[in-house]
Amino acid sequence: MVKKTKSLRNKLSLLVGKNKKAPAKKSSSKKSVKSIKKSKVKRKPKIQKKPKHVKKVAVKKKSIKKVKSARKKIRKKVKPVKSKSVKKTSAKRVKKISRKPTKIKKKSNKKATRKRVRKAAFLKNPEYYKFITSIVGEEGLPVVNRITEKEVSDVELTEKIKLKPNIVRKHLYALYEAGIVSYRRHRSKTGWYTYYWKIHPEKIDAVLSERMLNELKQLQELLGYEKENHFYECKNKCTRVVFDEAAELKFRCPKCGEPLDYVDNTPRIKELEARVEELSKKLNFGLPN
Repeated sequence: MVKKTKSLRNKLSLLVGKNKKAPAKKSSSKKSVKSIKKSKVKRKPKIQKKPKHVKKVAVKKKSIKKVKSARKKIRKKVKPVKSKSVKKTSAKRVKKISRKPTKIKKKSNKKATRKRVRKAAFLKNPEYYKFITSIVGEEGLPVVNRITEKEVSDVELTEKIKLKPNIVRKHLYALYEAGIVSYRRHRSKTGWYTYYWKIHPEKIDAVLSERMLNELKQLQELLGYEKENHFYECKNKCTRVVFDEAAELKFRCPKCGEPLDYVDNTPRIKELEARVEELSKKLNFGLPN
């Protein structure tokens, strides 16, 4: 009986084992699905968690900030004496440094104004000044001032004066033609010629006397012409002719057709005589007969 019961148990165990194996297969399928799902999940990038030491650093930074803020509050309440002196000295130094370039600029401006204002001594004479301006004009006065001191080349003049080189040369040639300026030519090793110019104020008197003599001769001739002739003129003052010309024109103006009347020229004669007298005094001559 015992053997029979054992055999039955074995058979039952075998049957039970077969029944249990079937659901095991299902579990394998489930396991395969789970493994696929796990593989899919693994492919997604994992979110990296911040390390613990970073949190510690943040905590440290916060503590440092608190300490700094506390220090600032303490400094505001208690201002040490040393800090004030240091600030003042630094401010003074900054001021001194900022003042130096401004002073230098002012000095340079003064020098420039002095050079512009400085005039040659002979130009203080109004006659000389008038004579020079008639040749060169006020634009060329800086050129004259530079040439009076020493011999200067036209290249140096263009560098020092704010004028174009062709204008500087034009003024120099005009003064040379007037007989006041002389030049010296120098040849360099490369073969280039440089011209050095110098003004001679003592020659101005000779040039002025020549000009006054020529003017005096012209005025004397005109004065004699005015004294010797009678003049006729129309109302509109178109023409002024001598008696012989008026007779030929039948005492009619050729331009407007108005009659030509006799004109008294005594005021004109007086003006000419006054000018002749002035020039003769300047030239130290007596009045002409």
